[in-house]
Order: sequence, then C-alpha cells, then structure tokens
Amino acid sequence: MISIRQDLRKFRNELENDFEEFQSKLNLTRKHVGYFIDQQIEYLKRFENEINEDLNYLERQNEKTCEDNKYEFDRLCLAINQNDQNLTLVQQLLTDFQTKFHLRPKMIQSIPQFQFKDIHIDDFIIKQSDSNSSNQSFSEKSQSPLTMSIVDKLVYKHNRKPRSICLNVDENYFLIYSFHFNEFECLLIENQELISIKALSNETIFSLGYSRSLHLFYCSIRQTNRLVFFRINFEKQQIVIENDIELIDKDQFFINIHVYDRCIYYLYLTSTNDVYFAQFDFDKSSLISTMRIPNCVYENQQKYFIKILDFSVDDSLICFLIQLKSENRSQIHVYNRQSMTKIHSFDLIDAIKPISIISSFFK
Repeated sequence: MISIRQDLRKFRNELENDFEEFQSKLNLTRKHVGYFIDQQIEYLKRFENEINEDLNYLERQNEKTCEDNKYEFDRLCLAINQNDQNLTLVQQLLTDFQTKFHLRPKMIQSIPQFQFKDIHIDDFIIKQSDSNSSNQSFSEKSQSPLTMSIVDKLVYKHNRKPRSICLNVDENYFLIYSFHFNEFECLLIENQELISIKALSNETIFSLGYSRSLHLFYCSIRQTNRLVFFRINFEKQQIVIENDIELIDKDQFFINIHVYDRCIYYLYLTSTNDVYFAQFDFDKSSLISTMRIPNCVYENQQKYFIKILDFSVDDSLICFLIQLKSENRSQIHVYNRQSMTKIHSFDLIDAIKPISIISSFFK
C-alpha cells in the first residue's frame, strides 16, 4: 500500500507540473513568433529606408543635372543674342549644341524598377505538427515528459542599441556587451535565463571574444589599448580578470583582435595611419611577427585605396575583409597563415556594406 501511495503522489506531482510546463512552453512559442514577426517588420522598414535613400539621391542628381543643362542652354541663347549679326558663328554655336544635346544624361533611365509579390504567411512561418500526436492516448503520453515542437531560436529582447556577442561553447551560454550602457549580460542557452554581470570598469570595451584553447573570454579596452582575459563568476555575478596584456602603444589603435590556438592575432593603426597585422604568443608573452598591410590594391593597372574592416583565422588561412574606398565593393584577401603570403582574393557578390567576417575554412 505504501508503494501505491508513493505512485499516487508521483502522478499528482506530474499532473500539477503538466500545466506549468505546458504554459511555460506555450509562452515561449508565443515569444518566438512575436520576435520573428517584429524582426521581419524591422527588415522591411530597413529596406524601405535604403530604397528611399537611393531615390532621394537620384532626385538630387536629377535636379543638379537639369540645372546644369538649363545653364548650358541659357549660355547658348546669350551667345546667339550677342552675335546675331554673325550668322556663321550663330549657326556653328547651334550646331555644336545640337551635337551634344542628345548625349545629355537621361536621369529617368536611372530610376530603379521593381517587381512586387504579395507575402503569404506560409512562405516564412510554417506551423509544425506531429501526425502521431492525435493517435496517442493520455497514458502513452504520460510515459515521457510533455514535448512541443518549437522554433530553435533564442529570444533576446533589447533596445536595438549596438552590442557585441560571443559564445562560450564550453559552458553553453552567450556573453553580451552593450556599448551604449557599458554593461554585460549572460544568456543561458538551456533555459534562456538572462543574468546581469558587473562591468569591468568605466572603460569602454572595443571587441569581445572567447578562446576555446584558453577557456577564457577576452576583450580590448579602448582607452588604454589593453587586452584583458577574464572569466565569469556566476555566483557573484561579476568578471574575474585572469590576465592583462599591453600589445600596442598609447598613440596606436586596435582595429580588431582574435585569439586562436593560444596565439593573439591583431590589426592596429599607427599614428601615421599605417595598418599592421601582428601575432603574439600567449604562453611565452612574446611578439612573433608584425607585417605592414598595404593601403591599396591594383586591378587592371588601376590603383584602389582600401580599408581593412576585419579578419578571421583558422588552421591554415588568415582572411581579411577589405573595402575599396572609391567603389561600393568589398573583397576577401586570403593569406597563408604560416608564411603570411597572399594566395588569393575575390569580390563579395551582393554584399551590402559588410562589417565583419566570422570564420573561414579550406576545401
């Protein structure tokens, strides 16, 4: 009889938990759907703003072009009026203008054309269902915990201010840094709990990452050019600094930093606006090498000045994300990691102002 009562208490607890578990997962699904819809609306608004900027630019250019053409026409009329006694000169002026008139910029041809297609909800939100669920009895379902098919997405609500985020793959959580508020948050992947973490200091963090080989987070401090390695103490909800390294001089500036295979790789800008790429051995606390990055590239005997935005490191390659300043083009420049010789480069197709490169791999 004792075992029977124990079973009854177990069943009662499971029945009480059913409501809470269902309600929790139902609310989670509701949040996922709401977040996704808000995200799509934001994408559409952003696209609308980009289109409006392009159309406003064309409007300004057309106004300028028409004003220039009207000015040239007024000059022609004035010249003819001033030389109306010289028929030969007047005829020559008119002939010259006529030869150029049909070549004037036709801005109307620059107006972009769009094809529109109605959005159907099934195109981007698909309701998942379990065809076997309706055939299961309550007793069959009670043999296993209540499960629901939900979108595999983490919900992180914020005020859309710029943030930096990295993943601790060893402990399965995200560390998020807000540039606006100078504060940290940890987002646990398993239960989506959000935990506030005390900031390092009043100093502003420039970049943020996680090293799998060192099992530590790292960040660069903008004001002092320090590279700080740290871990998170969840019990005290604070950062614990493990190491602090000065890599560049006070009058220099970090562009970006990555830690890979117990080595620190970093791009920095000097006071003379030269860009250097350096490698630093973490264990030996010594500089391995530095290399000046050219500020231009040559294509078809034409010179293009460039801006280096970011880079990625893997076992054999280092890939730099490059922007050509005079053109709306971005490129990837690939270097051999050991010899630091350039082995390839290519344009990014349909890339709209990329700002970062996450990783690379060799096939």
